[in-house]
Amino acid sequence: SYQKTLSYLVTDVDRTNLALNRADLPGTQETYSQELNLVSPDGGRLKWFLGLFYYNDDSTIATIVNRSPIFNSPRLKTEAVAPFGEVNLSFGDITLIGGLRYNYERKDYSLTRGPLIETRRKTFENVTPRLGVRFAVTPASNIYATWSRGFKSGLFDGILSNGALVVNAVNPEKVSAFEAGYKYGRGRTSLSVAAFHYDYSNIQFQAFNPHAGGLPQVFNAAAAEIYGAA
Repeated sequence: SYQKTLSYLVTDVDRTNLALNRADLPGTQETYSQELNLVSPDGGRLKWFLGLFYYNDDSTIATIVNRSPIFNSPRLKTEAVAPFGEVNLSFGDITLIGGLRYNYERKDYSLTRGPLIETRRKTFENVTPRLGVRFAVTPASNIYATWSRGFKSGLFDGILSNGALVVNAVNPEKVSAFEAGYKYGRGRTSLSVAAFHYDYSNIQFQAFNPHAGGLPQVFNAAAAEIYGAA
């Protein structure tokens, strides 16, 4: 797939009800992605699939205050490749599930304001497994339990503070996900019940930076946990 997006936002930035200061935010984003899949034939107790995912993104969104000829212009180029696969092995009513994904992502970041420019480049790599078991209670229903690891790559977030460019490097976010539940489906009737627990490390969040004029930036928190049911 290929997608190109052109945007133009205008906002008031003087924090009063008077139209004193405005910011124009023109943006451009081009994204290309491709996924290839190879799936095992139907039948048999062993089922598998292999895949390869490619992603390329180039995005820019400027901040122009009061139509000034000097403005902030961050640009982020991302290229990612991820091979993955999964195997399902059945023993009667029980199915064992095992999967693996390798993530490789490179980010090139630049922040420009007039003659000032800051550049960053970093590569992120991670392996995310998935394990599970499923038991067929009836031909139309099953109970299951899974554990998997998730990965959200790092990033750069830059702002202008007191005439200087401040670029914050954010580490990747990781999660361990546990889920167990029951599924039923027959004809036009379906039912799904699940309980889950997510355990995050280096969770990414946005907060005000007191060392950068109190402007918002993205940071890493130590950890977070989520419990739920649906």
